[in-house]
Amino acid sequence: MNQAHQIDFAYVPGFFVIGATFRLAWRNVLRQRGRTAMGLAAISLGVAAIIVAGGFIQDVYIQFGEAIIHSQYGHLQLYRNGYSAHGTQRPADYLLEAPSELIRNVERTAGVKSVLSRLRFVGTANAGGADLPIAGEGVQSEMENRLGTSIHLVEGRLLRADDRYGVVIGEGAARALRVHPGARLSVNIVTREGALNSLEFEVVGIFRSHSKEFDEHAIRVPLESAQELLATPGINEVVVELQETQATDRIAAELAASPATTGYEVRTFRDLADFFSKTITLFDRQYEFLQVILLFMIVLSVSNTINTAMFERLGEFGTMLALGDRRRDVFRLIISECAILGFLGGVIGVTLGILLALGISSIGISMPPPPNTDVGYVALIRIVPTVLAAAFAVGILSATLAGVAPALRVARTMPVEALRRAL
Repeated sequence: MNQAHQIDFAYVPGFFVIGATFRLAWRNVLRQRGRTAMGLAAISLGVAAIIVAGGFIQDVYIQFGEAIIHSQYGHLQLYRNGYSAHGTQRPADYLLEAPSELIRNVERTAGVKSVLSRLRFVGTANAGGADLPIAGEGVQSEMENRLGTSIHLVEGRLLRADDRYGVVIGEGAARALRVHPGARLSVNIVTREGALNSLEFEVVGIFRSHSKEFDEHAIRVPLESAQELLATPGINEVVVELQETQATDRIAAELAASPATTGYEVRTFRDLADFFSKTITLFDRQYEFLQVILLFMIVLSVSNTINTAMFERLGEFGTMLALGDRRRDVFRLIISECAILGFLGGVIGVTLGILLALGISSIGISMPPPPNTDVGYVALIRIVPTVLAAAFAVGILSATLAGVAPALRVARTMPVEALRRAL
């Protein structure tokens, strides 16, 4: 009676056939415990490796990006058109003489945490007979300190609101000028009108940012002092800090499309930090290559297990063919078993990967300073939903691909030959 029902059920179209195939495949997976365990081990370890590697790379992105944001660029910057191309060499030519309305419009944008004004200038610094070309910034001291959480103080302190003629200087620049907190520093610039202007400042602190190159020429003075130095009430950079870094691209697009900010350049920290963008591109390619390598490794590992299992069960499949099952039914059954194996391996691998990520992150990975920096950091393994989904998909895909060749070979075997080999 059961046999008759099975024969009739095999010819029912639609999802009933698929459901019956998966039920039979599920029983076969549970029946072959030794082979299943070997396959699950290979798949789950590969999936976990992808999760750990992907979480590590995501942490590099996040920590590196936050260091750039909170030491130099902020999330976004706005300025006059043409400033990004020519303003670093001639910042006085791209001044915003009356930036109050622009700042108010930006502050009203949803997701904006704070808006800072900066006045950039280039010139030379002199201390004790030593001269150095500098890239200076006039900043709003208190607001800049709240933004600059990734600035590391080497000596002294940060600027305060009452430091009218105080200056903080990058570590490399301080070394070149041989200055320490308390030293006097003369800053000389040429104004937009061509006049030579000079002010004397007291060094109150020496800092180290994410960029060694930046620290070799950077100084920061109060905004009012920079405006006095350049003989202008204007600024040339509006720096925006957001509540969430993930909203950077969305808010940048909103500001670029807003009539209130028409005529201004809107640049994200990724646009400004060319090295960061190139690092992300490099790591993305490396991670994609790693996924492909792990996919092939899992396929090779699992296919060996499946090949052995299919050889041992050749008589079983020969019997199915002899009793009237079609070759595609046998092929579908084997692929279903492999897909179930990949699904289970993916679930175990994702669970294992999350546990490894939590365990490693609780300890931390001490990392050396990245290129062009002097500051090391403690790396974590981030649990990222897209990485989990990609790793899970790799687990299912690898097991399914591993079963294609054995399934084709078994399905093409003549029933008599399959039964004879089983004897």
